[in-house]
Amino acid sequence: MKPFIIPIFIPNHGCPNQCIYCDQNITAGQPSLPTSSEISHTIQKHLDSSPPLLKSCRHVQVAFYGGTFTGLPYVTQKKYLAGIKPFLKNKKVHSLRLSTRPDYIDQENLDLLKSLSVKTIELGAQSMNDEELRLSKREYTAQKVVESSVLIKKNNLELGIQLMPGLPGYTENSIMETSYKTCAIQPDFLRIYPAIVIKNTLLEQYYLRGDYEPLFLNQAVRLCKKMLILFQSYNIPVIRLGLQPTETLLSPGSIVAGPFHSAFHQLVVSSICYDSLHEFLSGNNNIKPPLVNFLVHPSELSNFIGHKKENINKLKKTFKNLTIRFSPDKLTPKGSFRIHNNVFPMIRAISN
Repeated sequence: MKPFIIPIFIPNHGCPNQCIYCDQNITAGQPSLPTSSEISHTIQKHLDSSPPLLKSCRHVQVAFYGGTFTGLPYVTQKKYLAGIKPFLKNKKVHSLRLSTRPDYIDQENLDLLKSLSVKTIELGAQSMNDEELRLSKREYTAQKVVESSVLIKKNNLELGIQLMPGLPGYTENSIMETSYKTCAIQPDFLRIYPAIVIKNTLLEQYYLRGDYEPLFLNQAVRLCKKMLILFQSYNIPVIRLGLQPTETLLSPGSIVAGPFHSAFHQLVVSSICYDSLHEFLSGNNNIKPPLVNFLVHPSELSNFIGHKKENINKLKKTFKNLTIRFSPDKLTPKGSFRIHNNVFPMIRAISN
């Protein structure tokens, strides 16, 4: 069961430099470092506002997102983590998670984090291609990502990795190379954030002078679809696809260019659904027109129908002799569709 996450944002703090794509005042929607009292208030507010959800959850985590947590002074790290102790003591919060950079991980800091109930560390790797990392001014190599990941896992901490396909210097091959190298690390989960151009960043300057071309939306969907299928084949969960659409991120002018979409995750998953259905209908001569009623799990109904009914409309154009319908069915396993008593899995192998 997924943990109930209480997010605390520390935008840009602890970072040794500002990466070319980053303006976390926009992406996180919070410009300043929170105080200990503000953190306690945020935690209590989430606990008070979600009692039904909390009752159904086995695990509650406070998560520090945004900056480089392990880049903060030790005294600040201790103050933040120790300030959550009362919630840990009364078991309203069960563990902590944080995000940081691969080059800010060492055994001394991991010892501190473990002593203060940190369970999960998310590494902002972004890429496993050294040229992309250099052009993005990340100031570490892919080998450092591997070394930090190994150290985190050696300390029996849960490892998450964040990837950002579409950084300067990318090619479609380099994005898939990063994906395969990430599979070799075997993280516990992944987040995928296709690179977008945000105002007042160095990446915006590159874009405006013609030195950088971001992924197109359909290109990003196609590549992330391949990534998702690959990670599924390695049993690595992808817990987020695309940036969270905050109020500041959605404000006019904040996004200059790039493959941002508020329903990006659905676009990717729906595309996999479409490919699966198209392959099935194209290769199944036993389908008897005109009605084809696909039974799918209720939680996946919108993904099969597609964003703004895109899948239904595309299938109708291709298979004009069929009337295609989707019906919710709790007995159909997730990740599959059913016709009568026959269950068919969605595509789980990469195809060119």
